[in-house]
Amino acid sequence: MKTSIDAYNEMMTRRLQGLRAITQSLSDSRQALLSRDVDRLQQLTAQQQMLCGEVDFVDAELKSVRSASETAFQSESGESDAIAEQMAAAEAELVKAYKVNAALLRRSRRAVNVMINVAQSEVNAYCSPSSYRSLQMGEE
Repeated sequence: MKTSIDAYNEMMTRRLQGLRAITQSLSDSRQALLSRDVDRLQQLTAQQQMLCGEVDFVDAELKSVRSASETAFQSESGESDAIAEQMAAAEAELVKAYKVNAALLRRSRRAVNVMINVAQSEVNAYCSPSSYRSLQMGEE
């Protein structure tokens, strides 16, 4: 049964690494967003999607291993508890990074919408009688 516990701890470690990788990718995304590097932002978004898929896969593996040998995990949980504590901290850090990125994206969306509205209002702007276009219209 020791091998199941070792496999479980290894999977928990993989999940922890995945969570940390997503957090780092979100941090890199924040920098790309602030520097307006669209190509880098798209790459990082794809990377985050891939990492989330990996974490979901590991979660499914963890669930199957855990349910297969529940009693063994209750008796030998020292290392698992330490990894679980680290994972809880990594999850909290990930949530914090996510909230910061979501706020930045909302602000960016608002700024873009303002620019679009200004550009649209300029299309219908009043032309003063002395403007070149007004002078042309008067000659017709």
